[in-house]
Amino acid sequence: MLTPTQRAALTAAMDRIIPVDDYPSASQANVGIFIDRMLTAELRPRATELAVLLDAIDAAAMSTHGKPLAALAVGQQDDVLSTIEVGKSRSSFNWLVTLVTEGYYADPANGGNKDAISWRMIGYDPKVPGYNGAPTTRSFV
Repeated sequence: MLTPTQRAALTAAMDRIIPVDDYPSASQANVGIFIDRMLTAELRPRATELAVLLDAIDAAAMSTHGKPLAALAVGQQDDVLSTIEVGKSRSSFNWLVTLVTEGYYADPANGGNKDAISWRMIGYDPKVPGYNGAPTTRSFV
């Protein structure tokens, strides 16, 4: 699917979209696994779009700093991603930001949000009182 170079660019970009602070970064929270799963399932038709975006990100990094995104310092990575964000690839970049965010806050069963770290970060408890995990036909309207 993604080449090792594209995967390195993805990891670097994810970790600038959701960087490490008091909580894990996107890659530390397994967002890459979430994205891989999505690209082999419902987002399979968009896998090429992601590969093209990652190639464009690395090309921009090479043209401005002489190195691929993953080899740049954090500030340089931010500069490159800011350029991509407003350039001709902005639509694909916005999709990547959405995908990374979804992976970070998704149900851990989907591959991201390792150990439900983002849920703990925001104080979310998926155990709703009285909910046993079974589908309901109850109307909330």
